[in-house]
Amino acid sequence: MPPFPNVRSVEYDGEYMYRVAMKTMSTSLFPQVEELRLAGFSLESLADLATIVSRCGRLKSLSLDSIHVGQRESPVFPTISESTNPDLTTLEELVVKGLGIDPGNFIAKLLQQYPSHSLRTLAFNHCDENQACSVDAIEKLLQSFAPSLVNLVIDPSFAEIDDNSAMFGRLPVFSALESLTVWLEHSRCAEDAIRTLQAPNLTRLIFRLDLPYLYYDDVRDDFGELLEEIFPWNTSESVKATISRKFPSCRRIAFHFCIPKDSQMHYR
Repeated sequence: MPPFPNVRSVEYDGEYMYRVAMKTMSTSLFPQVEELRLAGFSLESLADLATIVSRCGRLKSLSLDSIHVGQRESPVFPTISESTNPDLTTLEELVVKGLGIDPGNFIAKLLQQYPSHSLRTLAFNHCDENQACSVDAIEKLLQSFAPSLVNLVIDPSFAEIDDNSAMFGRLPVFSALESLTVWLEHSRCAEDAIRTLQAPNLTRLIFRLDLPYLYYDDVRDDFGELLEEIFPWNTSESVKATISRKFPSCRRIAFHFCIPKDSQMHYR
């Protein structure tokens, strides 16, 4: 099969896509891909992920959704031939969902060895309770890209594990950050993140709530009441005062309620 030089976006989604991805990417079928999304399957090793990414040309967006990487080689990043070295210098967006604890550092290892010089968007999307995020991996990524990030999307509930909320206080200043999106949960993690993250130039703050996930059997119509239960603030300081103090340049605060199309919430 000849290559497709005009293809710019490729997605491999599903349990049986591992071999398809390895075969098509190893043969450079899509040499000019700028956006790559991998979802719902396992790779045998970190070298396999590096091989797939290396065939993408100048990748701008990488999304990993519930991707598991095996431990075929030692924990040390494997030696990869020069022809398969990934070029992530132009990567602008990284989206990660379901970053597991044991193999979770694979993406941090990949980007530490093959760093991006222009990462602007970093998103750690909602992780379920059976697939906790790797705090160590997230901290490494945030430490590495704090100076360049313009947009950060984070579900801080991962920090509830082993009381890792102190991690937020160890992060450097996010001097370029303009937009911050925080998932709200039944914990103090969102509050810890907001109170400790340093982003003096932030102009937009978004709070995202997955209502069916938080209130599966809840039939209340009063969203204000729901917000009071999980909004990440104590009574010592008002929301307005906290945001004004932490983010003096903030001009917009938004609430995004995530509700499936078939939810009964639409018909009440």
